Amino acid sequence: AISMGATPELSAQAKMLVIIDYLSRDRIITFNAQSLLKGLILAEDPAVMSLLPIVESQGTETKFIDSIYSVIDAKAEKEFDELFRECSIEVAKQASK
Repeated sequence: AISMGATPELSAQAKMLVIIDYLSRDRIITFNAQSLLKGLILAEDPAVMSLLPIVESQGTETKFIDSIYSVIDAKAEKEFDELFRECSIEVAKQASK
């Protein structure tokens, strides 16, 4: 389990940033996912910040990682929807080549 007990002086944002750095270094999440999560953490996105109590609980590492993937999926889908909202099929096909 990821232990944050030795660093009580860190803010919730700092703890989450450290955690996603570990997850990226251990290749549990990709660099792109780390970048997305970093932006969400710095913006204090409630979906990400609500995960801190899960990681601080003992024996819930799998639940935390599953929750992180759920947040990544939801936020990435939202970003792509916003990005391609006004994009025609033809432009999208050209961009995907």
